[in-house]
Amino acid sequence: PSDSPSKSPSRTPSRSPSNTPTSEPTFVPTPTPSDSPSKSPTTRRPTIQPTNFPSTKCSTERGFNLCLALDMSGSVCNDGNGSDCLECDSECRDSSVSKDTCCNNVANIKDFSSLMVDLLGDFPAEKSFSVVQFATNARLVSGLSSTAQTLPVIG
Repeated sequence: PSDSPSKSPSRTPSRSPSNTPTSEPTFVPTPTPSDSPSKSPTTRRPTIQPTNFPSTKCSTERGFNLCLALDMSGSVCNDGNGSDCLECDSECRDSSVSKDTCCNNVANIKDFSSLMVDLLGDFPAEKSFSVVQFATNARLVSGLSSTAQTLPVIG
C-alpha cells in the first residue's frame, strides 16, 4: 500500500487500499460514479437543515364509506382439518370464546374490525361503515351506518 495518494489515477489499481484517506477530498461530485461505494456516513456532522416534510398533505376533509367483508366460513376455525365448522360444532369450538364467536380466529377478525371502525371513527370527516359476512353465502349485516351503530353489530 502507498502512504499517500497519487495525483492521477494509475492504469492498474492496487490490490489493497492506501493506509490513510486523501488529505484533500473533492467537494464537487465527479462526473461518473466511483468504482466502490463511499463509507458511511459521508459527512462528519449532521447537516444543518433537515429534509422538508412531504410536499403533499393528507386530506382530512374527504369523507368515505367503508364496507367490512368478514370471512365467517368454516376454514377460519377449522385449523386446516377440512371441516365446514357448521353451527360451530365441537371440532371447531374454542372454549375460551362465546358460542356466537366460535373460535379464536373469528375473535381476532372481530377485534381487528372493531379496532378499525373505532379508530377511523375518530377521523375528522364524514364517514359511514357497513358490514357483510360471508361463508357459503354472503349476508348484509349492517348497511351504511355511523361508528356507534356499526361497533355493536361486529360483536
